[in-house]
Amino acid sequence: FRYINEQLYTVKSADAVELFKNEPDSFWAYHEGFAQQTKKWPNHPLRLIIQWLLGKDSGKVVFDLGCGEAKIAEAVGNRHDVRSFDLVAVNERVTACDMAHLRKRDGVADIVVFCLSLMGTNLLDFIKEARRVLKTGGITQDRRSDVTFRQSEGVRGGSVQAGLRGAREESRH
Repeated sequence: FRYINEQLYTVKSADAVELFKNEPDSFWAYHEGFAQQTKKWPNHPLRLIIQWLLGKDSGKVVFDLGCGEAKIAEAVGNRHDVRSFDLVAVNERVTACDMAHLRKRDGVADIVVFCLSLMGTNLLDFIKEARRVLKTGGITQDRRSDVTFRQSEGVRGGSVQAGLRGAREESRH
C-alpha cells in the first residue's frame, strides 16, 4: 500500500492510469491497503462529506472525483445525482477515467468532491477540470486527513491559480 501510495503522489495521473491498466492487481492492493489504513482513523473525511451532502437541498449534481468504491453515491444517491469517477471502475457506480479529463460538458455539476483524492504531480489539472465542470456558483468540497495535510498549501495555491478560492474546506466557483 505505502509503495503504491507514494507512486500515486509522485506521478502524473496519466501515468497512474497506465500503472493500473498494466498492473490491475496494484489497484486492488492499493484500495485494500487504504481500507485497512482508514479503519484506524477516528474520523474519516468521507463521513463528514456524506453528512454535509445530506444537509444540502436534494437534486444536486455531485461529481465525486477519485471516488474509490463510490461510497458517496451509495449513501446519498437517492437524494442527489452522484456521478463517481476513479482510475478504475470497481463497481457499476464508477466511471473509469483520469480526473484531469472527465469528458463531461462545461458547467454541469453543482458540487465537485475531492475526498482524499488530490494526489499526483498534476493537481492543478484536477482543480481546473473541477472548475470547468462546475456550474456558476457551484461548490468544491476538498477533504484531506491530518496525515495528508502537508499538501494543503500546494493545493490551496493551485486552487487559487485555477480560479477556485479557499478550496481547503468548501469553495464557491
